[in-house]
Parts: sequence; C-alpha cells; structure tokens
Amino acid sequence: MPATWKKVIVSGSSAELANVNIDNALRVSGSIAVSTAAGAITQQISSSRAGTFLTGSFSGSHYGDFTGSFSGSHFGQFTGSATGSFTGTGVLQGSFTGSFSGSANLNGNFTGSFSGSVASMPPLTQGVGIVPFTYSGSSAQTVAIQGAASLTTNLLPKWNGTGFSNSNITDTGTQVQIGSGATTGVTIAAGGINVTGNSTFNQNLVVTGDLTVAGTASFQNTENVLIADKFLILASGSNSLTDGGFIIASSTAPGGASGSAFFIEAASAGTYGRFAIAYNVHASSSTVAADEYMVSTKISAANPSNATPPTWGSTTNGIGNMWVNTNTSDIYIWA
Repeated sequence: MPATWKKVIVSGSSAELANVNIDNALRVSGSIAVSTAAGAITQQISSSRAGTFLTGSFSGSHYGDFTGSFSGSHFGQFTGSATGSFTGTGVLQGSFTGSFSGSANLNGNFTGSFSGSVASMPPLTQGVGIVPFTYSGSSAQTVAIQGAASLTTNLLPKWNGTGFSNSNITDTGTQVQIGSGATTGVTIAAGGINVTGNSTFNQNLVVTGDLTVAGTASFQNTENVLIADKFLILASGSNSLTDGGFIIASSTAPGGASGSAFFIEAASAGTYGRFAIAYNVHASSSTVAADEYMVSTKISAANPSNATPPTWGSTTNGIGNMWVNTNTSDIYIWA
C-alpha cells in the first residue's frame, strides 16, 4: 500500500474513522449517535432513557423506547415503552402496545393482542350473586348472574340473599301490576301515594284516617245507605247561613239529576232561616227558591207576645208558624 498522510488521534481530537474494532468496552461521556449522510441522527445511545432510541435488530438488554418488530429469543429485558410486534421470549418492564406471541414476563400496561399461555395471574373468583365458575386464563368462561336463567320477561326481579328471583310486580311498559301472589297487598311505609290518573278499586277500601275530597264526591249504590252517625253536617264549608239540604231525585235527564228538595232557606228568613220545600231542584244548585214552607210550633204555658216572633223565619218570613198554650190549649198563628 502506498504511503499516505494519516491523522494521529490524541486526547481532545475529533476523528473520522472508516471502521472501529473494540475488544473490550467503549466508554463515552456523552452519546453515541448514528446519522445519515445529510447529518440526520437515526439512532442514538445515551446514558438516559429519554435520549436513547434504536431501530433494527439487536440482542441483549435494552433500556429506552422500542419501536418496530422483534423476532427470536430475547433473554434480556426491554425497559421503557414498546410499540410494534414481539415474537419470542423476553422480559418487558414498561408499557407495551401491539401484538405478542410467545412467552414473556410483562410488568406494566399491555394493550393489544397475544397468543400463548399465561403462567400466573391473580385469581378470579365469583362473588355473591354470581354462578360459581373456574378461570385459569387459558380458556374463555361465561360469567352469569345467579337466578338470571329463571327470570321472566316484564317481571321485576328481587334479591333473595344469594341471587335474583321473580317478584310479584309486572311492568309491561304501560301498566304496573301487583300479582296474586302478594296476598297481603302493598304497604307504603312512608311518603304516601301520589296518583295523577283515574283509579279504580275493585274491592273494599278502608280509610283509617281522614278522607278529604277536593272535587265532587259521587256515590253510586243500588242498595240503601246506612249511616251510623246520629247527626250529619251539611254545608260545613260555610261561615254564614246559606241554603242547604237534600234532594230526592225524580229525574235523571241529561245534565244531571233533579228532584224535590227539603232545605233551609236563608234569604229573608231571620237569623236561623226556615225549612222549606221546592221541586225541580238540580243537583248542582247552590241556592233554591222555596215553593212552600214547613210549619213549626212553639209550645209554652203562656200566651205569645208580638215581641217574640217565630224562631224559624222570624218577623218577615215566619208566617204560618204556630204557638200553643199548654194551659188553655189556645192555638195562635203568626200571620
């Protein structure tokens, strides 16, 4: 080989070498970088994980991020994040995204798919309400709810202590029904019931507290009404004397029942009114014009005084009422 000028490398110098053969170890204080002819760095080995990135094939231990594919047996470990496909045996410390085939010790997060067997994993067992099963990680298992196979469509399930079973409540989507199995009915412990639609009770209804009717109370019964109370109070919502009484229906023509009324007339009848009767009184009436009046009689051992008019009807409308002297049997009429 002809002689040429050769650069002598000394400490602190920069060198450009075609090949380097190292028998033991290469120690650098910075990073080892591989670049293209244009100067772009494609691979780099650094003392830190963030500054190390490699592409291609290699063997041994790797610290840093891995991108690409690996095929073969790897007995070192990847420390960092790995993205791509891995085939073989190895250890991964970090996050792995991609596909995996073979056996490995993965310590970190795994996203993707793998084929092979799982050597060990935390046990997976059933809790209360789950059908007993065994899961080893090598085959698929179905997790089922205890009692689910016996549940019926539209029947609300209930918890029986170990699983679910059918209740007596049916919900069809348009109607909720309590089945015949609820022999003691429904008990609302607190809160009450707020019903916004029409309701029908097909059997007896017992109210142990007060019954308040804000609208019209209508009673339909083909039998006689038996009232155990000795007194009835009508027009209880009035704070002053008003017409009030009862109507014996004689017509059920369209528009409501009407008939003959027995009532207290309040108009021009003194402090207490006067009992009267009238006909063709409609059930919706709030005032009634009297057709005739009932006659009341005062019984006294003395004769009447003009200063004491009849109680019912008073001076103006007490005409026809009577007074009987029990000592003389004399009869007087207010006229």
